[in-house]
Amino acid sequence: MVHAEYMVVKAGDSRQRAAAYVLIAAALAMLLFCACFSAIPTQEQIRESARQDFQRNLSQAEAGNAAAQRWLWLTYKRGNSVVERNPVEALRWLRSAAALGESTSRLELANDYRMGELGLPRDFAEALRRLQEMCVPATLNDHETAVARACVELGEIYLLGKEAPRDVASTLAYYETAATHQRPDAASRLAKLYLEGTAVPQNLVEACKWSILAGAPQDKLTALEARMPAADVQRARDAAAAWIAVNGYARERR
Repeated sequence: MVHAEYMVVKAGDSRQRAAAYVLIAAALAMLLFCACFSAIPTQEQIRESARQDFQRNLSQAEAGNAAAQRWLWLTYKRGNSVVERNPVEALRWLRSAAALGESTSRLELANDYRMGELGLPRDFAEALRRLQEMCVPATLNDHETAVARACVELGEIYLLGKEAPRDVASTLAYYETAATHQRPDAASRLAKLYLEGTAVPQNLVEACKWSILAGAPQDKLTALEARMPAADVQRARDAAAAWIAVNGYARERR
């Protein structure tokens, strides 16, 4: 009888402890919810933060900071909660950043001439001139993404022959320059040109070399090498190694 009463008391204690745990868990969940809710910024806080960002970048841009000028170009081009879309102001700040040598701004301005955007007349000659001014080979430790993009665009322009007379030799030169900026798709384009043999005479050694530099999948590289004499495979590997020694990798190291 005593044992039975003890079991009833013990069961009651367990239920009380379980209820207490539930209450504690609910309280903790409520505290967590309140903390998360209070951390969500209001719309006015978001607008104030945007105003502060704009004023900070405007001050830096007026002081000659090219990155801030590029930021203003993009802000005026798109518009936001602080300023309305304004192509005139966008173009003004883009020109300023490009004049300071900011590479992305230079590329964007060239493409605005190419596409006739921001109120500019469509001017292929001006676009071509600006792209050509950008496209210079990289040093081993100096790689510019925007410069590489400019070189790839030039290669495409001369390959397609729509915006300028077709010039495959220039295409090869511009793609190779892009590759010195560690642009793997430029190396892939070169490999494809030499492999297909339509725009240029087929050259499997060059195709293999550029495939190696582009980081082509091993199965594709193996299939290509299987079509070549062993001596040519070695020539391609040696040429790729020599290129890497001077320019670094055309792809990111893995």
